[in-house]
Amino acid sequence: MGYLFLFFFLLFSGCATVSKPQKVTSSEPLFNLKYIDDFNDGALPNLVGGRMTTEVEPPSQISFLYDRTTTPDNKGFSLKIKYELYPEKPAKLIINLNEIDISQAYGISFGIKYLKGPKLEIFLEDGKGKRAGISLEKYLIPQEKWQKITLMREDFQDIDFNCLKNLILTISTPGVEAGEFFLDDFSFFGPPGLFFESIKDNLYGFPEKKKIDKKYLWKKPEEVLLKTLASDSWLYFKNLINKDTHLPVDWIDLDETKEYRIGDYTSPTNIGLYFLSIVGAYDLNLIVREEAVKRAENTLNTLKKLPRWRGLYYNWYSTTNLQITRRYISTVDNGWLSAGLIVLRQVFPEVYSLCSEILEEMDYSTLYDPVEGKLYLGYELNRDPPVPTPYHYGQIATEPRVTSLIAIGKGDVSEDHWFRIFRTLPQSWTWQRQIPQGKYREYLEIDVFEGYYTYKDLKIVPSWGGSLFEFLMPVLVLKEKELAPRSLGLNNFNAIKAHIDYALNEKKYPVWGLSPCATPDGRYGGYHEYGLASLGAKGYPDEGIITPYASILAIDYFPEEVVKNIHELMKNFDLYGEYGMYDSVDVHTQKVASRYLCLDQAMIFVSLVNYLTNGKIREYFHQDQIIKNVESLLKMEEFF
Repeated sequence: MGYLFLFFFLLFSGCATVSKPQKVTSSEPLFNLKYIDDFNDGALPNLVGGRMTTEVEPPSQISFLYDRTTTPDNKGFSLKIKYELYPEKPAKLIINLNEIDISQAYGISFGIKYLKGPKLEIFLEDGKGKRAGISLEKYLIPQEKWQKITLMREDFQDIDFNCLKNLILTISTPGVEAGEFFLDDFSFFGPPGLFFESIKDNLYGFPEKKKIDKKYLWKKPEEVLLKTLASDSWLYFKNLINKDTHLPVDWIDLDETKEYRIGDYTSPTNIGLYFLSIVGAYDLNLIVREEAVKRAENTLNTLKKLPRWRGLYYNWYSTTNLQITRRYISTVDNGWLSAGLIVLRQVFPEVYSLCSEILEEMDYSTLYDPVEGKLYLGYELNRDPPVPTPYHYGQIATEPRVTSLIAIGKGDVSEDHWFRIFRTLPQSWTWQRQIPQGKYREYLEIDVFEGYYTYKDLKIVPSWGGSLFEFLMPVLVLKEKELAPRSLGLNNFNAIKAHIDYALNEKKYPVWGLSPCATPDGRYGGYHEYGLASLGAKGYPDEGIITPYASILAIDYFPEEVVKNIHELMKNFDLYGEYGMYDSVDVHTQKVASRYLCLDQAMIFVSLVNYLTNGKIREYFHQDQIIKNVESLLKMEEFF
């Protein structure tokens, strides 16, 4: 089986021939790839949550960078390696594999463009520190073309593929030599359905069907449609949870033209929204109370074990081994985790103490700049000592306003912070999309410029990018429509109205909903920001990429329009899968991004829960004393 598979793998990847091939009549795919990294996003971590480093013996030097100009498929990036080597002074490129379990793999492959010289050896290192490898000398042909290197598992004797720690490429020369070469598409290959076993096998479930025809829902009553979509969307949180660590994975990709992928890392935002989703599933009778409490307790116990800094959580953790994948503290992500904890403790007294303990330890004063009166984007902990980012969350009409209210409500930050956040950027900042109009009003003895942009006859306090996500994600938990009818509630209404008009009337798109999302054609590393640029200080582009979650966030403001948009999305595009609507569609090409993102699925699900239960999630949030402490700030302001 292994050699037959190798023949077809080499044949299809344009590599060497194999003697005495055997005839295969099966129509089933003979192999599957699991990528370590295709470098297409031009950034770390890699696709298994690991990082990349170099080791060198001076005076030799080595560096790597992401390169757009030389790729085997003219997509994304490749990895360019530059070296200057001296005799007996080798250099190493080390790709961290995050202790993945890939025990079903037949071997490993990668692409290389290699024009001359150095001796290359590749090693695998397992979790016990054992290394085994092979020289690539007999495989490499210096040439202008890309070539595929395929190495069998047997080339790495006695390595434990159940726990792989590092892939190491060693580069050496007999004399002094400088040069460069390119790498791309590091992957393991194996039988159909190959996954990193510690990911897929440790999940409660996984989609069995790629696409589902739900056109029958068009003729069903609105409540049936919305409850069906909610129930299907909940399956992400029912199934895509690690059974050992109880954390949700960040995304899954079911693109039929590629191998299935799983983003086995998670963020504080994902965890907080998972808590909101547990509560929502309980309120919609999708799970019983016992299961809801058990799920919450399991994840809370994991949270207690995760490494933190001043009670705050790091931006990304591996869902399989809980390792930190970036030593960065994100302000907005911690805010959404806090929001989830607040709702959770209001609904389930069984977890109140544990939620409260975690909340109390989360110190937002660390993230506050008293000089600017704003929250930093976060803290970089790779520095010694740690330093805050040089940038702040400066605009009110963006998703971090939930974090600001929680920080004030906890007593970590003073009330005046709320009115030191810009409504619009200062009029003197002429680089912004529009020079704002408006006037000053005084709140808490602070002169606040109540500025706005205009879209046709609408006045709108802008966000950063002009996406619906920035305006509306906070309404998952905040009662802005009820408590801030002259400020944030009215602004949300106007922003939605502008988005609908822009997409349907100006651009003549069949559907609306511009926000950051997966890219159907895989550009920009598979994810990009989109918006109505004139509603943003910076302004995100519009490329005709529509995401369902963006309009569903608006359902409490424009229910008829949202339901119609759901109908049009399902009627015009093949975007419904086992876990509800996929993340985005290109209205020009009709290509669908067959990816589910934890964040976007949660925004769909929680929005529908709120609509179907008359705002229960928001009610729970506002029952908490932390939020009661700040309701007056929402009530007192008038934007226009």
